[in-house]
This record gives sequence, structure tokens and C-alpha cells, in this order.
Amino acid sequence: MSVDRFISGDWGTSRLRLRLVRQEPFEILETVESDDGIAAVYDQWKDGSLSREKHFEAVLREQIGKFGESIESLPMILSGMASSAIGWRELPYAPLPHRLSDPLPAEMVGAELDVRLISGLRFDSRDVMRGEETQVMGLWGNPSLGLPSRFRVLLPGTHSKHVVVENDTITEFQTFLTGDLFQALGKHTILKHSLDLEKPIKVDDSFREGVARIRDEPLDGALFGIRCADLFNERQPAGNASYLSGMLIGSEMKSMSKTSEPVVVAATPLGELYAEAVRVMGVGTRLLVVPEVALDEAVPRAHARLFGSSSQSYSQSLD
Repeated sequence: MSVDRFISGDWGTSRLRLRLVRQEPFEILETVESDDGIAAVYDQWKDGSLSREKHFEAVLREQIGKFGESIESLPMILSGMASSAIGWRELPYAPLPHRLSDPLPAEMVGAELDVRLISGLRFDSRDVMRGEETQVMGLWGNPSLGLPSRFRVLLPGTHSKHVVVENDTITEFQTFLTGDLFQALGKHTILKHSLDLEKPIKVDDSFREGVARIRDEPLDGALFGIRCADLFNERQPAGNASYLSGMLIGSEMKSMSKTSEPVVVAATPLGELYAEAVRVMGVGTRLLVVPEVALDEAVPRAHARLFGSSSQSYSQSLD
């Protein structure tokens, strides 16, 4: 099905982002965001009286009503946790390797709204992702970025992803619980007395020192040094937080010390930390920092492909 306009949705665990998109030429016309993430919506459904599908559809309808015009008749496509076990309807993962031009498992949902859910990917029984694969598809399909035939894209977050693309295929990926570890160590260990978690982490000397420290030393053996730096007034609590962030992100980089592909990361605030860690660790053949807007547009660009040139194969997957 080819359409002029559609609604692109990225429904994550904690946030829902909807965009009104024009297909040709590609343009994001309007954006609506809310804190109605999948986890909260699922809990609300468990405590309510509506059926699961009616509850999720009601939440989506409420958010659609925030657009500046009536768009309920437009088709919608949702990526992310909407197709998870706590989502609108659980869909199976597609296995690797996965060609980015091929459709993912998908289903039509909604009694009154025209909604398509698309699923995620699994790497054997080792790893899974929902939503990030759509970001990668959108980056890969953005002609203005000029990406090489093989690259590794870093998607920082609470659970960051490293995704390897070779030609037009995702061949492997790995998830890191870096954000969770930062919060757990900073709030539930002895290190909490030596850290200031209120200030944003930025690229500074303490961050670089943390990355460099982890190059040749195991993470668990280096962590207590943060406490010692506080005891002997070698580093302030805010600097210790930067140092810890550098150590944790640096430990991610150690996993790619033998990679030969270029590394791609977006110039978001968190992405800048990852880019600096790549530089300090010296991993990858080169670093490609793409504009933040390219990451913001990645999901709707991928959805535009599914409604455009790839729509025939995608529609067949919904039969």
C-alpha cells in the first residue's frame, strides 16, 4: 500500500512518540510525545476493565487527538515495545541474519484505527531487540549519510546496542546494561557516597581518564578506586561520576577492540560520550558521527520505506 501521509510511532518502554509523516518528499510534519510508555500502559490495563486491545487502542487514540488536525483515518505503523510481551500484542522475533530491505514479522491491530505492529530481531538465543532495528534501517536508508557497506552502529541508552551491518544485512548485535549498571553502582553500592549523580555527564578529563583506566584493567578491579579518589580528595563527586561513566562506556568499547569496521554514532549528548570513548580506546577503523537529526528521523524514514518501495512485501507479511 502506497500512501501520501501516515503516522509513524515509536512506542518504547517509557515513552510514546508519534509523528505525522509525508511520504514524498519525506518530511516529518508534526510530532506528539508523551510518558505513556508500554510499561505504564500495560500496568494500567492490568488494573482496568477493558480488554487488552481496547485499552491500548484507547491510549493511542487519545494521543492522536493531540495533533493539530484530524488524522484518525490515516494508517499507522508502530515499532518498539508495542509488539512485546507487555505490549499491545506479542509478535515473534525475526532471526539473524536479517536483510534491512526485508519485512519483519507484522500484524494488523485495532478495531477502529488502522494500526500495524512490527516486531524486532533475535540473535539466536543470545540477544533480542525491538525498535533499534528500525532505527538502523532508517540510518542505513538515509542517502545523505553516505554510510560504508560495512559498519557498526552504536545506539546508546539505558540498554545500549552495538549493531553490525554488512552490505544490506544486520549480521550481529549485542546489548549492554551500561545505564542500569551506572544507576545500580551509583545508588546501591558503597560508591554512592563518592558520586554526584545530579549533574549531567559531559566529556571532560575525568571521563577520559575513566575510559583509559579500563583499557588494561578489569572493571570489577578498578571500581573501588573511585572510593579511594574521594577519600584522598583526588577527585570531586561530580568528577567521580564522569569517571565511572567513562569506565562503564569504555568497558563496552573493549568488546569491539578487534573490530575492523567503521563505528557510527549520532551526535546526541549521550552519543558524544560514546564517540569520545571510541577515540580514547582507539577501536574501529574510523569514527563516523552523524547528525542528531538523522537519528531522530531514522524510525519514520524506515516506516516510509515500508509504506513505499517495500510496501508490497510488507503487506504480504500481514496476510
